[in-house]
Amino acid sequence: MLIDLRTFMILGCTMSGVVGAVLMVAYYSFPKRIQGIQYTAWGNWCMFIAGLGFGLRGIAPDWLSIVVANGIFTIGYWFMLAAVRSVKGLAPLPQKPALVGLLIFSLLITYWTYAEPSFDKRTILAAGVGLLHFIAQTITSWRTHQRMTDYFFTGLMVLGIAVAGTRVAGSAWQLLHNGADAGFFTPNTVQLIYLSGFILLSFLHALGFLLMVTQKQQNELVCQTHIDPLTGAYNRRALTEVLPQQLRKPDSTSVEVAVIICDLDHFKSINDAYGHEVGDQVLAHFAQLASELKRKNDMLVRMGGEEFALVLPESTRTQAMALAGRLHAALNQRQADLVPHYTASMGVYADTLNNNDLVNAASSIRELLRHTDTGTYLAKQRGRNRIEIVQFAA
Repeated sequence: MLIDLRTFMILGCTMSGVVGAVLMVAYYSFPKRIQGIQYTAWGNWCMFIAGLGFGLRGIAPDWLSIVVANGIFTIGYWFMLAAVRSVKGLAPLPQKPALVGLLIFSLLITYWTYAEPSFDKRTILAAGVGLLHFIAQTITSWRTHQRMTDYFFTGLMVLGIAVAGTRVAGSAWQLLHNGADAGFFTPNTVQLIYLSGFILLSFLHALGFLLMVTQKQQNELVCQTHIDPLTGAYNRRALTEVLPQQLRKPDSTSVEVAVIICDLDHFKSINDAYGHEVGDQVLAHFAQLASELKRKNDMLVRMGGEEFALVLPESTRTQAMALAGRLHAALNQRQADLVPHYTASMGVYADTLNNNDLVNAASSIRELLRHTDTGTYLAKQRGRNRIEIVQFAA
């Protein structure tokens, strides 16, 4: 059976090495802002090297095939957890506690190899670290789950818990019963389950991770098509692709929507006097100010040039006027050090959209904007730096 187990170990470490190579190809193929892929590759390569060491048991010295191999395997776990945290945008793992833990782990493995040789204790310790790793991966993935790929990855980590838990339980049985076989918990049965599960998880872990990374990149690309890169506000495309989804309410037949259109006054003069770089800073400053004042579900849109729209779902004309008033007051009182003084002319309009309006949402939204723009035009015509409310559809 030793040959069979050695074959399984070599197969498992070879699988990890191949997966690591594939992941590094993926790392160089994805944009560099997608972090974490290289950590998963390094983790698989650690397991590849450690697996070779395990496979040399009885051929290479114990310090290499047991102590060093177990240490490298544990480092691989650390890289894999760091990869998931990185792609989820979480804080990096602290390195000093990890190094202390690795030192304690290595000392215990060394003690149970030379001072008090015990295969079962080493196995319980090593598989126990793996069990903690899979539990941490499961918690991290579940707490930040958003898409189906996250559920898939979480399921894989639960499978890892089962595999590592089986290994811990089998070795604990052997230790407590002085190596006596007891049905399912025979050394060969548990070892084969553990190694088979490891080989399967090595592939599935990489697959699940790549699915998460691909989903993240897809989400970023979709976001980029809806976001103005200069100001961080939505663009006009988002009005017809994002806004209708926010307005639809399954428990309601209609929704009241208010719109504020803000046109920065004399913006061309700012560009001419200070340069386009300062003009860009003014646009970014306005977007930041408006974002601070609006509600979370309100939508700030850069319509183009120096014109912005605030779309307020489930808001009345009175509520929209209150927000416009706060924004108007802030522009006239608060200025950032790096931007010149500027003001805005604002138009306010509100209407009720029913489900029929939302069927042809693009047309309904255009009508809302057209009516609101009437107020903005009046504000400019009557002296600028003021708010005009549209009382009825013009």
